[in-house]
Amino acid sequence: MRHKPVFLILSFLTFVFLSFGSDNDERLLDKVAIVVNGKPILESEIELARQWFGIKDRKEAAKRLIEQIIVSEIAEKAGVHVSGEEIEEAIDKLAKANGFLTSSQFEEKLKQQGIIIPEFKALIKREIMNAKFIQIYLRKNLFKGISEGKLEKVRIIRILYLKKDSPDFKEKYRAVKSSLGKEPFDKLAKDYSDDRLTADKGGLLGEVKKGDLFSKLDKAIWSHKVGDIFKVDTENGVYFVKIEKEEEKVTVVPITGKNIQKKLKKEFDIFLKKAKENTVIEYLDKSLM
Repeated sequence: MRHKPVFLILSFLTFVFLSFGSDNDERLLDKVAIVVNGKPILESEIELARQWFGIKDRKEAAKRLIEQIIVSEIAEKAGVHVSGEEIEEAIDKLAKANGFLTSSQFEEKLKQQGIIIPEFKALIKREIMNAKFIQIYLRKNLFKGISEGKLEKVRIIRILYLKKDSPDFKEKYRAVKSSLGKEPFDKLAKDYSDDRLTADKGGLLGEVKKGDLFSKLDKAIWSHKVGDIFKVDTENGVYFVKIEKEEEKVTVVPITGKNIQKKLKKEFDIFLKKAKENTVIEYLDKSLM
């Protein structure tokens, strides 16, 4: 049975929240501790990672955080996409799994524990992105010779995403609505989409199967027919979607078994080691080296 990548982290997330410390009164003087490929990592992010991964040692927590950041950068370059809705959906599931009625209550509890919410959401995004990368990209490349699979429908789609909190949202929305069907969709995506990862490719998100995307977008995609261009309105933004084509492909069945998992971990460790060799890491806090 295939699950959306977000589910891969939920059981872990529940455990991690319960392990969030009792150091509610501790407040770190936030400063840059490490720089990874030119991007700063703050002391507060390392503290969050320490609690997230359930690690007491700051040095080990920093190491895990660096690895997470490295993989997420590679995943993004490989075209792995995580939407704002996927992040909110994951947080909502996490909140409910920990006994909160709403994600707002959950976030308020995190704030009380000194967690900076934008940093928390960035960490969630990296977790989802990395889970997708490992499950889809790495497995596909590491087990090319494995013939296990099943015939499934896949659709090639393009998206144009407009963020509602963008100052020019209304202007761009009107421009897109008036141009749909009159101008090529890929051109509109390049000109207007706020999702720069897909915008640069004319909105091309690529192949998707049922269950690959967050529920509202997934349902809309599979309730329309090939050639349709339609709108999906969400809390954070508006998606314009074009279904370019549909075909049947043999898709890789999720690989299970202890031996396979060990092989995957071994190969991933090799992959991560090579990735680190190509990463520029500067430790401003020498105690984390």
